[in-house]
Amino acid sequence: MIRNEDDILREMLDVATQWFDRILVLDGTTGAERVARTDVILQAFPEVVFVARDSDVSDGPVRDGARQFLLDEARRRYGVDQWIGVLHADEFMDQDPRPMLSSRHPLLDPTIRVRLVHAFLHTTDAEHWKADPEAWESTPIRQRIRHAMWPGVPETRFFFDRGSRDYVVDHHSKTVPTSFRAGPIEHGYCIVQYNERTPSQAVERGMSRNSTGWQNEHYARFLEEHPDVFVDSLETPTSPFAPEFRGDPDGPFRVVNLDDVPAGPLQANSDAPVDPTIPSTRLDIMRWSADVRSALPCEMHSLVDYTARLLTSSRLSTTQRRWVAAEFDARVARNHGTRGDSSPTNAVPSVQGGNNSAHVRNGGAFRRDAAAVLRARPGHQETSSNMNQSTPADIAPIRTGERLDVPGIGEIR
Repeated sequence: MIRNEDDILREMLDVATQWFDRILVLDGTTGAERVARTDVILQAFPEVVFVARDSDVSDGPVRDGARQFLLDEARRRYGVDQWIGVLHADEFMDQDPRPMLSSRHPLLDPTIRVRLVHAFLHTTDAEHWKADPEAWESTPIRQRIRHAMWPGVPETRFFFDRGSRDYVVDHHSKTVPTSFRAGPIEHGYCIVQYNERTPSQAVERGMSRNSTGWQNEHYARFLEEHPDVFVDSLETPTSPFAPEFRGDPDGPFRVVNLDDVPAGPLQANSDAPVDPTIPSTRLDIMRWSADVRSALPCEMHSLVDYTARLLTSSRLSTTQRRWVAAEFDARVARNHGTRGDSSPTNAVPSVQGGNNSAHVRNGGAFRRDAAAVLRARPGHQETSSNMNQSTPADIAPIRTGERLDVPGIGEIR
């Protein structure tokens, strides 16, 4: 979603298109000149495959739930079973998210929270602006504004879309479909937001937010007769960065120069552990089930079938699916030794980075295509029989002899 960010839109897309090759946009830009500039920028990027206007989705104010319009279009074009990233035009995702996404299993962690770090106009920027406002404002945004509130506010910005969850169109302050719960925080991954870029733009933004009644307290200083644009900190009594704010276990917040943050907030998390044992889609789970059954003795086949059914059941929450996967690993290890190169669970076709990483950069943002992932694995042989299977794993017959007593659910037969 973008709105009047034509001043930094090109910079933002230069970065975002490193990781996203199919970008869908909902544009709320106002004013004929700005709309024209925005259109020129969007047309310069072939990765931008779809653009809609706010007027296409609503006759009134557009809320965060309007992302459903983009999600429907992404599903129509590219299907489901893919990672979706949510980004605004004033936010910079300088880190490659693929290692992070590859380290998370979409059935166990279908949403991921990252750190949203708010950059702002610092008092040390004032002297540079006063010396030559035009030259300063024409400097690339990430060079001219370097102060921010650290460590940032956790926000859900990635979700795995299986086609079963939707936004509520008139709801606000929800970046992902409504029924998703908050997922784990990826502490090593940050998005830097530049919603204050120049004095005139900051005042204009404050007036716009005041007219809509959204986040008035955050922009109150811009509405004063002589606005205090350049400040030492965003920490005010009504801001989420105030000392009494208790929404973040890593607080309190502090002002940092982004150049001085240890190791840099935008370092790629290339060393993220990658070990998802269970594959991510229904079709992939069926293939996983067949592979693992062939590697395990007959007395374990019912456990494999049962695990596949539970992982695709709509009755289980994310926490319960995580428990099922851990319990499966524990039972296999208990009966057949610890996991390792000789473990039967090595037959599992995992979804991970490495040779498979090229398949992550597609779809509405990040797609996990089961066939593509399996093709990337050495030794995998596709046949007409295993490519034409379509029976969901959750309706496969379950043999007797093995049960899992899922916390909060009990035994499911």
